[in-house]
Amino acid sequence: MTLPLLIYDADCRFCERWVERIKEATGSRVGFAPYQEVAHRFPNISIQAFENAVQWIEQDREVYSGAKAAFRLLSFTGNGGRLSWWLYRNLPPFAVVSEAVYRQIARRRRIASRITGWLWGPSLRRPTYQLSAKTFPRLLAAIYLFAFASLWVQIDGLIGSSGIWPVQETVSSVLERLGPSGIFRYPTLFWFSQEDLLLHLVCGGGTVLSLISIFHPASWPVWFLLWASYLSLVTVGGPFLSFQWDVLLLEVGFLTLFALPFVPRLRGTALNAPPRSISWLYRWLLFRFMFASGVVKLTSNDATWRNLSALTFHYETQPLPTWIGWDVHQLRDGTGEGEEDP
Repeated sequence: MTLPLLIYDADCRFCERWVERIKEATGSRVGFAPYQEVAHRFPNISIQAFENAVQWIEQDREVYSGAKAAFRLLSFTGNGGRLSWWLYRNLPPFAVVSEAVYRQIARRRRIASRITGWLWGPSLRRPTYQLSAKTFPRLLAAIYLFAFASLWVQIDGLIGSSGIWPVQETVSSVLERLGPSGIFRYPTLFWFSQEDLLLHLVCGGGTVLSLISIFHPASWPVWFLLWASYLSLVTVGGPFLSFQWDVLLLEVGFLTLFALPFVPRLRGTALNAPPRSISWLYRWLLFRFMFASGVVKLTSNDATWRNLSALTFHYETQPLPTWIGWDVHQLRDGTGEGEEDP
């Protein structure tokens, strides 16, 4: 025997489902076999022992059973598994509790199997996130496309040389206040030039890069230029690009840089799932976004948010209301007929 071996009960659906999941994490480092097929190779282990608990056979033939076998198996799955194996070996109370819990689950496998189904569904196979890895960058690139294209048609009147908030005045103001150090605090391409031509080139370039990223999102350099272009506009955009969604778009775009391969792929657009750390940073971003959105409303001293009546008019009066805002506003009393506005 060249590999450590986990022996389980093939008649236990709960055991089989978890073995299928863990196999994907251990790869070729661990062997798996039902006791019904290999019990004859280990006469020192009784059939009752095989039926009551999983058995782990080390390469030197040492045998672990129950929770100890389970934690030893988990030590081959990653850092979390190695930590649990260390806790089992070095903290006796942890080992005692683990064995007690294992015995309870082993005695109630049918119930445990049902609970597993409720929590994980019919399959316990680890998700690959292939669909989201392919779709998310494309959808994000489409949002960048809308952002660049909609800004492009307004750029002259907003921050152009004859606009409401000229980019020349913004750059001059930063230089007066901060001097050369302002270049590092205000990252933008418009340090090189404040001409209207560059504004159009950045907007047009961002539009083109967005289109490229929709059809071929696996190119990190293209995505970096896309993100840097929008950052340049937000930096000098003044009140027109200081909304929450502009900052959100930049932060999500920045995280996406670490979810894409650095070397461009010339063939195909297949993408792997992002590293686990980036996935958790996406979740942390979502939490901060939703939590902060609630906090800012409740701390605004606006009584309509505190007494939960703000949504009776929010959908019609919010900044930049959508085309269905009026229809949603009419649903606020549940009858399809809205109340008269004050």
